[in-house]
Amino acid sequence: MDPKGTLHKMSRSAGLFAIVALSFAGCASAPRWTGGISQNAYYYQGVGQASTPEKASRSAIMGLVADINGIEVEEVAEDYRREHGPASETLLDEDFRLWIKTRSEGRVPPDTKVVDRWSGRGQEWAYAVVERPGAKKEIDRFFRDHMAGFVAHSFVPGWAQFQQRRNRAAWTYITGVGVGLVAGVTSGILSNDRVERRDRARRQEMRDYYDDQANQYYWLSVAGYTLSALSYVVNILDGQTIRVEPYQILTSKPGHGVRVSLAF
Repeated sequence: MDPKGTLHKMSRSAGLFAIVALSFAGCASAPRWTGGISQNAYYYQGVGQASTPEKASRSAIMGLVADINGIEVEEVAEDYRREHGPASETLLDEDFRLWIKTRSEGRVPPDTKVVDRWSGRGQEWAYAVVERPGAKKEIDRFFRDHMAGFVAHSFVPGWAQFQQRRNRAAWTYITGVGVGLVAGVTSGILSNDRVERRDRARRQEMRDYYDDQANQYYWLSVAGYTLSALSYVVNILDGQTIRVEPYQILTSKPGHGVRVSLAF
């Protein structure tokens, strides 16, 4: 077997496998808030589900206002539909917020914003959030304590991502490093074994057979170590560059008492 040809094939396979594995970390999956949101001590939240991004955003803001005022969001949505009907689709954002203020005897806080969106299941989703009054100092303190040592942790595969609650990315890097190391070590051992068998062989055809196998396992070992190294380097770059907002840390997964999203 041609060692150069083997090198090319193995290197290409390793590169493709590394790209696929590392890209998995950034693949879009349904955010946890699409499954509902729980009461939070630091933030008011709202989730919206609709056929267009604009409608989903309005639904999310409705949910947030309902969270602020302690009312059922379905009641707000029903009144909105009854009063505006199809014309509601053309309302400007300012008119929409004014209507909410009039209906709920409350208002949309000026810092309210849609912080995340997701498309899936044939629908558009939006997530709105705003800090509760007087919670900023507590939020800053909690977030600072939680993220302590973050930069140093980026040198351990997956640690920084777990700290950011980006579990999918964390497991991707851990898997890439681990699988690469196992493949590299195992293939290296097998390559050495085939070299020893080649040296003990008396017939030329057996020497050629074991030599080909030794070459294959050698380049598989190289591919494994390459995958591991790429995973580790990207893990560090990810940990050094990706930043999350405090609400991504301080809002929890849906649990008991979860509020479902508002379809609009």
